[in-house]
Amino acid sequence: MKYKPYVICGVCTHNHAVLLEYCLKYLSRLTPRFDKIIFAENNSVDETLEIIKKFNCSKELIRFWVRQDAIKIAGNPHEIIGIARQFILERARKLNP
Repeated sequence: MKYKPYVICGVCTHNHAVLLEYCLKYLSRLTPRFDKIIFAENNSVDETLEIIKKFNCSKELIRFWVRQDAIKIAGNPHEIIGIARQFILERARKLNP
C-alpha cells in the first residue's frame, strides 16, 4: 500500500479580508492539494469570517480573542502571530499524529 501524506495548511488571520481572498485563491492552485486548511482567526471585525465560510474546501476554524492591549503587554506583534500558529500546530498534530 502506497503511503499518502495528510497535507494540512495553516492560515493565521486578523482583519485581512482583502488579502485573504487572494491567499485562498492561490492556495487552491497548489499541488498537492491540501486535505484540510486550518484557520486561526483573531476576532476580526471585517469580512474575514464570511470569506473563510464561503471558501469551498475541507476546513476548520479556530477563533481566539486577545486583549486590545496584548501587543503592548507582549512587546511585539509577532507574539500574537506565534500564539495563532501554535493553535494551528496543536490541532494539526491531533489530526495527523
